[in-house]
Amino acid sequence: MLAGPLLAMSGGWRYPQGGTATLERLLARAWAVLVPSHTEVVGMANLEAACAGAPSITTHAAGLHDWDAGGGILIEGTVDSLRDAMVAAAAWPLDARMDRGQSSRQLVGRRYVLDAVGPQWLALYGSLCAR
Repeated sequence: MLAGPLLAMSGGWRYPQGGTATLERLLARAWAVLVPSHTEVVGMANLEAACAGAPSITTHAAGLHDWDAGGGILIEGTVDSLRDAMVAAAAWPLDARMDRGQSSRQLVGRRYVLDAVGPQWLALYGSLCAR
């Protein structure tokens, strides 16, 4: 039995009544967040979920190639793989769910915050401007 809801997002975030504060509460209470993206550069919805401590299930198209190493589930973009991931997430014991949420949050803190990616962007633009 799930201790929290499965939160499914499709077609981008739609802020609930109450705005971002309500969304943050929903994310924090979610057992897992489903983001079955077909095309993204970086899956911001996944990063937001992770910051709230919720692991997410997303596709390789989300651009988060290390997502499964940080507590999330990375799947192919098929109905069968999404179903299998949802079944797997629903079976997590509470301690595994909490560990996955914490691992997701730590991964974002290491790899996706401005302190981590900012220097990479500066180096890239610096090299392009130096040409």
